[in-house]
Amino acid sequence: SHSPSVETSVQNAGYSAGRSSDTGFNFTTANPFALQAQAVTASTTVTDIQKWIDTAVRNKLWLVLMFHQVDSSGLQYATTPTTLAQTISYLQSNNVLVKTVRDGAALLSH
Repeated sequence: SHSPSVETSVQNAGYSAGRSSDTGFNFTTANPFALQAQAVTASTTVTDIQKWIDTAVRNKLWLVLMFHQVDSSGLQYATTPTTLAQTISYLQSNNVLVKTVRDGAALLSH
C-alpha cells in the first residue's frame, strides 16, 4: 500500500515515480508516486495482456505492465519468455508507444 508519507519519502529519496499496489491504468493526471499497474503472473494469458494494451490505447491511458520474473519456473509471479516475446511482438505490430516508468512519469501533468 501507499500513503502520503511514503510518497514523500520516495520523492525525497530522489525517485521520479513510485508504483502503488493498486491494479489499474493511469490517467495523464495520475500521481507519479502512486502509479497503478497490471501484474503479469503465471496465470496471465497473452490475451489478457493484449486486452489491457487495447484498453489503454483506446482510452488514451498509461498502462504499466509489471513483470516480476521471466522464466519457465511456473512460480506464481513468473511469466514465460514466450509470453514476454508475444507481448513485445503485439506492442510492435500495433505501433504502441512504450516508455520507461521514468519517461512516462515525466509526461504526467501534475
